[in-house]
Amino acid sequence: MLLKLQSNTATGFGVAVSISLLCPNYRPREKINRPILRNRRRGNDIDSLQKLQTIRQNQMDAIKVVQFLIKRERKKRDITVCSANSLVNA
Repeated sequence: MLLKLQSNTATGFGVAVSISLLCPNYRPREKINRPILRNRRRGNDIDSLQKLQTIRQNQMDAIKVVQFLIKRERKKRDITVCSANSLVNA
């Protein structure tokens, strides 16, 4: 079995190295003969569409909540900065 290693030179020529040179005790693993399991096909049906729509709506609601939270925190920061400036200037 050969490994192809790419060099870092500008030409980009590859180098073929035998695994037995790198690791003399190497032996390919034995593959077990078993049937190939295929993933269950998921079709585009009404239930899938409704689930995706509810997920999208939940994400939009979460984005709105985070935006309101950012606005609130900015207002709090501005109030503390203004009060700190008024104390310094007084």
